[in-house]
Amino acid sequence: MRLFTLVLLTACAPAEPPPAQVCVARHAESFGNLTERPADLSPEQLDSLTPNGEAQARAAGAALPGVVVNVWTSPRQRAQQTGAAYGLPVKPAIEHNLRPLDGELPWAERERAWAAGEDPRPPGGESLADGAARAEATLGKARALTDAGQVTVLVTHSDMSALLVGALRGTPLMERLKTHALQTGEVVCAPL
Repeated sequence: MRLFTLVLLTACAPAEPPPAQVCVARHAESFGNLTERPADLSPEQLDSLTPNGEAQARAAGAALPGVVVNVWTSPRQRAQQTGAAYGLPVKPAIEHNLRPLDGELPWAERERAWAAGEDPRPPGGESLADGAARAEATLGKARALTDAGQVTVLVTHSDMSALLVGALRGTPLMERLKTHALQTGEVVCAPL
């Protein structure tokens, strides 16, 4: 009789809640991401989601795991629209650390330098290491504000999403963009 009671109590013990999670998302497709952009669009329109981007964001929002308690977005319009299109009961909030790398250095020039193992900092801008420090600060904030069983979603850009995912996985800095580049609308979740 005692053995049966012991087994019954063990089977009814409450399960441990899942760990806190963070979901890193690259904004959905914007008009600025199109290879063939309409010529008559303003910079603000280029920063808006395409109809395909809106569909990407709705699908990603429906697939998010667990209980989402925070949705933080870059201040760029395309990221804010992505967070809103997730259709979650949580109102997206702007997190300035999720903006793309600052600086007027062309992307192709940055990539050439990174491939050579260099990390340029353009005048008045940021290096990859500077962006990684912002990524770490954002993950620290997420850890502090996300309890077990809860999810924080970070909507950002290609460079910052790779830096965030790389920080979560312990990838060396210079390998993060090559290894963890997300496509538009893609989401990667991990325990905090």
